[in-house]
Amino acid sequence: MVLLAGIDSNPAERLGNLIAAFPGMTEFFSIPFEKGSLATRWGQAKVRPIKIRGSVISALALPLACAQGEGLSLHPLWKDGAVVQRNVPLPLTGRAQPGTTVIVEWRGRTHMRSADASGRWSVLLPAGSAESQPQTLQVRSGADSLRVTNVLVGEVWLASGQSNMEWILKECVAQASEAALATDPLLRLVTIPRAMADQPTDDVPVVWQAATPERVLNWSAEW
Repeated sequence: MVLLAGIDSNPAERLGNLIAAFPGMTEFFSIPFEKGSLATRWGQAKVRPIKIRGSVISALALPLACAQGEGLSLHPLWKDGAVVQRNVPLPLTGRAQPGTTVIVEWRGRTHMRSADASGRWSVLLPAGSAESQPQTLQVRSGADSLRVTNVLVGEVWLASGQSNMEWILKECVAQASEAALATDPLLRLVTIPRAMADQPTDDVPVVWQAATPERVLNWSAEW
């Protein structure tokens, strides 16, 4: 599962960048699928619906591509351990040396694009079914290459809010009992930290985390 949490003073302007990169992030959790059934945190065959109670859309006061190599970069959410949305085309964006060819390998298919004069490039990856088996994204351009591993395909949910969203589990009364349930490695979270920026920036720290009883104590209690 995935929880995206943060605060932005101008959410409407920033939300588009985030959703453009990962369409389907309009809900709260990401639940990767087993073949033929759902793999939920409770190990059941059906998803328990969960409603969003946040009122302010979390957005990046900083988004589009995060530098990951000398001349080649990807959108910052494409990191090891990521979860991407099933059943919708996936925009993959980044930067490379202007005019160079970018080769993308994803789920057994190869895609080629050219970076424009500013170095930007994008590939619309085809929609695919959910898969709990980790996938690998390989991107090459000239002598530069990037490899993103342990990527799951499932349901991606976007959580938002202010002080309640920042309230972490270890500050709750029921922290021990709730944390003990977090033993599903398919439950994953990424938190976009607060930061001040008067212009969009490529420098966005992103770390995806798989759930463990120890880690979730520092997750938003809203998960």
